[in-house]
Amino acid sequence: AHQRPARERPARSERMTAVDPVSPASPIPGQPARLVTGLGRLLLAVPRPLAPLLPIVWGYLIWTLSSGSIRISGGGFHGMGWFTNLAHAFEFGVLALLCLPLAPRTPERWARLSHPFLIAVLAVTLVWAFLDEAHQSFVPGRDASIWDLGTDLVGIVCTLRVARLAGPRAEARVIRRELWAGLLACVLASGLSTAWGVFVGAGWWPFA
Repeated sequence: AHQRPARERPARSERMTAVDPVSPASPIPGQPARLVTGLGRLLLAVPRPLAPLLPIVWGYLIWTLSSGSIRISGGGFHGMGWFTNLAHAFEFGVLALLCLPLAPRTPERWARLSHPFLIAVLAVTLVWAFLDEAHQSFVPGRDASIWDLGTDLVGIVCTLRVARLAGPRAEARVIRRELWAGLLACVLASGLSTAWGVFVGAGWWPFA
């Protein structure tokens, strides 16, 4: 009888690559990269005609929140003052993230995040952050601070760095490193803003 040749089983690394496009590099294989890539695919699934509405609506929400005259008092590094300063990084990091569906697509249907596009996103979101801080200087019970603007910038840059490294071929080790580095940078930036308020007083705003 004719004996059929045994089929060679692919190596473990090949099987994982075929199933998971994210390169495993941690005890939890690809978990941070899967999360980031999944969020990216969710945003890229938004129809292109509706994509501009994402940053517009979020930017309007930021402006509306800044129009409130009630200030959440905090009391130093362990109070709500530090938390509200940290929220600056989150707000404008999300604003930058919501601009990314406007990017052209790659053949893999991922966002083509070229340097000119990322610089344009950085410029637009930073201008909106500046206008928002200037707007707060006219709201009773609020003040503008160059340190808050710096926290906004850190949140934007960290978000764009992670987005630039994300994608179907992202490496979990790199994504995890950038996420932790970005979080640390945001914490330090908001801590600096809080420290200025605690030890010096109202935020410094050179354009007043």
